[in-house]
Amino acid sequence: MRGRPANILLDEQLNAFLGDTGFAKAAQKSGDRSGATTSVWGGAGSPGYCEDALRPPDAQTEAYAVGVTLLVVLTGRDPVDIKEVCCEACEDIDEDIRFEDIPAERLAQAGAGWPAEVAGKIKQCCSQLTTERRAKRLALATLLQSLRALIEPGGSVQTATAASVGDLAPATLQTAASTPLSLQVRRMRPAATPTSQTDAAEAAAAAAEASLKRNVAGAFHNIIDRLDKLYESRAADTPRDFEPRLRFWRDECGLPAEAHSQLQKLRIWRNASDHAYGGQWQRKGPPSAQAASEHLAALWSTVDRLCAWQVGA
Repeated sequence: MRGRPANILLDEQLNAFLGDTGFAKAAQKSGDRSGATTSVWGGAGSPGYCEDALRPPDAQTEAYAVGVTLLVVLTGRDPVDIKEVCCEACEDIDEDIRFEDIPAERLAQAGAGWPAEVAGKIKQCCSQLTTERRAKRLALATLLQSLRALIEPGGSVQTATAASVGDLAPATLQTAASTPLSLQVRRMRPAATPTSQTDAAEAAAAAAEASLKRNVAGAFHNIIDRLDKLYESRAADTPRDFEPRLRFWRDECGLPAEAHSQLQKLRIWRNASDHAYGGQWQRKGPPSAQAASEHLAALWSTVDRLCAWQVGA
């Protein structure tokens, strides 16, 4: 499955459509044009979303992929080892914190406006969809009803449980009006105040920082994608995690030491951009947008030379 957020398209009524399953491309590579067969599954899975490239697709692998997709939407993080990354970002709470113990509001990406209750339900669904006990995974039909209930005006949703499609009744999940307590708390929220020049400057600085973080992370993944294709012949031996992958390319595939060093710096920037604690970005991120631009230009040029050399060879 390639149901990552970038491949999910919304129409004017916010109905979702999956724009790219990856099966057609994988079928072309394998020569099999009959559709989504087991023989092409390994080529159709995007990193992080595919539970196991060697496992034939079934309801449980689809549930896993949907769970990771929801977690990416909630957190704004990269799908590869996403739960481990979330735990690392919350080590200030507990060095050995488990994903299940991370507060939902801490998981939700800052500035996205996730209501705490909704974030909690999404986190719960993600856990039920990706649990290692495959037979206990949340059925996608149940998930759909849960999500529909969440977007109902004033709606809430009961705790979803794993169930087969055949077990579902139309009224499995019920919505409820806001409670008097929740209405009371809403009235206690501070009223909006006019934006001062200082507030506007701080907002502009925050927006610039967020843009720089996105660009650093995007550049890192674009370059990694190019090198994955460059060293595709060694894909079976290539580690999944980024740091050992870079060492493998340097030690086993001939990646120049200069390129490895440049990539290591960009990897550190990328990790800092994804860290929930802002101080990490201040300490380990690029000193400025100009410095990031110059570094990316030099690294991209290095990768260009590597690719051109391979074509020439």
